[in-house]
Amino acid sequence: MPSTTRRSKAARADRKSDIEERMRQAITKLVVDGERFTELSVERLVAEAGMARSTFYVYFEDKGALLRAIGASTLHTFYEGAQAWFENRGEVTYEDVRTAMRGLLEAFQANEVVMGAVAETAVYDPEVGEMYQESVDGFVGAVRKLIQRGQKDGTIRDVHPAETATALSWMIERTTLQRAQGATPKQLDAIATGLADVIWGTLYVAAR
Repeated sequence: MPSTTRRSKAARADRKSDIEERMRQAITKLVVDGERFTELSVERLVAEAGMARSTFYVYFEDKGALLRAIGASTLHTFYEGAQAWFENRGEVTYEDVRTAMRGLLEAFQANEVVMGAVAETAVYDPEVGEMYQESVDGFVGAVRKLIQRGQKDGTIRDVHPAETATALSWMIERTTLQRAQGATPKQLDAIATGLADVIWGTLYVAAR
């Protein structure tokens, strides 16, 4: 049987997950209603979440700590949208790339308020900025490995793996933040196609 300590830790983890989800919903509602995350006070957030201020501080040191907690899982989900492209060990087609970009954009839209808040806060909060940079770096690393693997099997052109991966990754990040928020399904299709056009033309031998 699990020990009392283990049960207690599990209960606390569940409670923290519940608190994070309530705060995520509160942030989403307030921002959708027209407020900016950077201008929201802890008092405003906990009031919207129906939570005591003291409860908030049991789990989070400040608003930045809250954003790091809910932002980490959100960023992971965002980049998972392109996982099928990264993991494809067979012949990659243009449609594979476009589908991966569409999935990434959909993942962004599902959490666009939190994603936007993380990107905005990363500019002035060093810890949120570090988390965001690490997330993008992880994506850059995955693209770099994809390039190196493709160069070995002759499907990807002779480009500089690290620099090209960096350029493409930041293009995807900026385009998503600037264009995908509030986009219609038809607009998402167009954005995904634009991203895929650049990626396909830059990387793949078959595009030549």
